[in-house]
Amino acid sequence: MGDGKNADEDVKQAVSLDPKLMDTYREISAAMIGHGKTGSAVESFDQAMALDPKSAKSYLERGVARMGRGQLDGAIDDFDKALEIDPYLAAAFQHRGDARFHRGLDREAIVDFDRALDLDAHVAPALKGRALAEFKLGQFDDAAQDLAASVKADATDPYAVLWLYLAHHRVSAATDTETTVTLMKQMSALSTAAWPAPVLRFYTGHSTEATLRAAAQSGDARQRLRQTCDAAFYAGEQALIARDAKTAATRLQEAAAGCPAVTAESVLATAELARLPN
Repeated sequence: MGDGKNADEDVKQAVSLDPKLMDTYREISAAMIGHGKTGSAVESFDQAMALDPKSAKSYLERGVARMGRGQLDGAIDDFDKALEIDPYLAAAFQHRGDARFHRGLDREAIVDFDRALDLDAHVAPALKGRALAEFKLGQFDDAAQDLAASVKADATDPYAVLWLYLAHHRVSAATDTETTVTLMKQMSALSTAAWPAPVLRFYTGHSTEATLRAAAQSGDARQRLRQTCDAAFYAGEQALIARDAKTAATRLQEAAAGCPAVTAESVLATAELARLPN
């Protein structure tokens, strides 16, 4: 195999001869994000933007990579630049909303999600993102409506289904039985093998917290970190539903301390703890 420097020069020359290859270059960089190689992805997007500094998609995707590294301010800057180039890029509003949510700028995040949905009313991630910001602010009716729309737009997103279940429990008109029956119906469209299926089984009463905790220990180190985070957080939420504030506080404190920073569970564990009585 050739060295990295020569490979980069080859890519630059190829792109200069055929600008359409830039899309392929971005796709390779984006694939690095999917494999958890966010540092390499950021460097790759740096090179892509040196070749094409007016590429809104490159700024967008570098922002996503920066978010994966916890660089929220840098990510927001990239999304700002993407929108300067293309003010109608719905995905940039959606991802900037995500970054602002994790930065603690909840109302600004909702404005971004609104803009994304104005441009494309069926962007399920924007609906879910807005719902999570609403949930954090205690706007549970609005969160339930947005999550219902998100699940309708993408019935295969298990986390949207989980959050809809949690939001329904905060809506006074819903009953525990109705909420659980709805969850069981929605589970028919979800994988029963992949994570977070163990959380769903726990919520429907088909397993215990101990079983959930054991299931969280499968997979590689990165998977275990995320799964252990989920197990603590969603056990805490279930304790809140059962009105067991002491257990809820213990589980949510575990999630707030142990979850990766750029996850909804980390942010919302802290918000839920603030809502608990002292």
